[in-house]
Amino acid sequence: MSLRAPLAAEAEARIRILIVDDADEVRRDLSMVLQLAPDLEIVAEAVNGIEAVALADRLRPDIVLMDLRLPGLDGFEATEQIRKRGLAKGVIMLTIYDEPKNRARAERAGVDLFLAKGVDIGILAAGIRQVGESCMEKRNRPTEEGELRDHDGAL
Repeated sequence: MSLRAPLAAEAEARIRILIVDDADEVRRDLSMVLQLAPDLEIVAEAVNGIEAVALADRLRPDIVLMDLRLPGLDGFEATEQIRKRGLAKGVIMLTIYDEPKNRARAERAGVDLFLAKGVDIGILAAGIRQVGESCMEKRNRPTEEGELRDHDGAL
């Protein structure tokens, strides 16, 4: 990855990311590595689900990287609130609790991609880009009624 500053066109196309994890070192490491990519921008970090919802409401990130186990409001509940209120285009759950029951609950909550912590950073970055592009396509795809979806993907 390049360390150069993005060109104006790249800056407009950057995927804005909110990182949510209660572990300081996880947030720091993710932020440090992901911001090296010229098309990814870390807009904020949250330490719990309540803060994640508040920051998503204020900043409207493209993607939320969400931990599953969080103090107060867990990752499932925070994701449900973010999705219900249309506060982010996509949610990626990043957790050490990679179990079928958690994957199923994450899907019901509205998670777009479920990844195990420790996944290669290239795979994570590719997943962020894939979810970001997918959300943009869904948002701009005509509905069966022939209408366009609004900026949050709702009708």
